Amino acid sequence: MFIRVLDCVTTDHNPVLVLLAVAVAFVSGFTLFSIVDHIRAREGRARELWTLVAAFVAGAGIWSTHFIAMLGFHPAAAVSYNAGLTAISALLAIGFAAIAIPLLVSGERLAACGGSLVLGAAIGVMHFTGMRALTFAGQIEWDGLLVAISLGAGSALVVASTLLERRRPLLRYRLAAGAVFGSAICSLHFIAMSAALLRTSPALSVATGSLSEFYLGLCVALTTTLIVIFSLVTVMFDQRAHN
Repeated sequence: MFIRVLDCVTTDHNPVLVLLAVAVAFVSGFTLFSIVDHIRAREGRARELWTLVAAFVAGAGIWSTHFIAMLGFHPAAAVSYNAGLTAISALLAIGFAAIAIPLLVSGERLAACGGSLVLGAAIGVMHFTGMRALTFAGQIEWDGLLVAISLGAGSALVVASTLLERRRPLLRYRLAAGAVFGSAICSLHFIAMSAALLRTSPALSVATGSLSEFYLGLCVALTTTLIVIFSLVTVMFDQRAHN
């Protein structure tokens, strides 16, 4: 199994874009936990606003990581992306994250673990909806065991990242938690990608998709990355204003 996943990452993907996807995942994780820590000190409308920001950062980070990696994915078949399903995958990630964040900031460890599982589900739902957006002359066959392993690994790492962040409100713990959360996104994505077998068929035709251009997808992913970074900077300035 490990060889199959490693071969998928090194052979079927552009290494530069893989590294970029990993970097985005890690930055997103650190930003998320910085905002989560910030939410605990806020009340009322400010708390609600930062909860929405955290949900957006988490969902956008998951989405960006997936599609940057997909831009570096080079299967034998020509592929494009269904615009509607691509947008839905982003909305699902943000929506699930919006449910998870209030649980993550809870003082109860059990509630936080529940939020972690919801956030793990956000990664899984986003990934497989994003894969449904992939259009080519054929169909995807899934290895059920690897799909299950990808979901289990992703969820376990999200729970681990949450428990790590809750140990102490220190920068090094947020950095470590962000790295583990980024590993959750990347583990689920690349293990699930190794579970996907694209079988082409000359009898099938490809519907024209509005997201077939490489640069359009790359610009969307990079723009989302910049928003995640901007969110981190905003948290830093806001923390200074309230200290």
